[in-house]
Amino acid sequence: MFFALNLIESYGSGIRRAKDAMADNGSPRLQFLPDNDSDDYTMAVVRINEEFAAVRREEEGKVSLAASGDGKESIQKIPQGESITQEVTREILQGASITQDATQETPQRASITQETSQEAPITQEITQEITQEITQETLQDSLITQEIRKDDEIAQEIEITAKIKHIMSDDPGISLKEVAIRLNVKFDSVRYRVKQMRKNGEIRHEGSTKSGRWLVLK
Repeated sequence: MFFALNLIESYGSGIRRAKDAMADNGSPRLQFLPDNDSDDYTMAVVRINEEFAAVRREEEGKVSLAASGDGKESIQKIPQGESITQEVTREILQGASITQDATQETPQRASITQETSQEAPITQEITQEITQEITQETLQDSLITQEIRKDDEIAQEIEITAKIKHIMSDDPGISLKEVAIRLNVKFDSVRYRVKQMRKNGEIRHEGSTKSGRWLVLK
């Protein structure tokens, strides 16, 4: 956020600059607290070096002597190095704030990722159930269609057989070729049905092929 607002140069640059500055002036290393995995805050401890501490004690002593000598209040001067320390401390605090924000956002993102991961198997299970239902419905429709076609074929078979018998009853001397022409079906189809009817004892042919006649028995 601070980087997007141009308030910092880059992520972690304040901490790096602080480390470099303290290494240059011989200050102790930065200490980051807490040093455990249970606390949810971040704090940087900055200690000044002995040389700077001695200068500051000397300045404080001069101010104290001046105040006690003439009874007038003296203005304490802030060493130039202190302003640098304040700037570095401010950048460290900014970096700590960014780190804390990122630390707070990480569990939220992890929670969203976990919820998404938990929802994925549920979505997959629902998809599988829907696919199975569609497959079952398709199979059922296919079976119904096959049964309807089978019924239609049986009905058509019965109808054609009945028509053949009717034609033979009206014209016993008719040939199978003429029967096929009247019904507008193939000759092989008529011959097959006549063969089945003769086998089942439904019809019988007497006499020769040319001068004989058909007898309908059933």
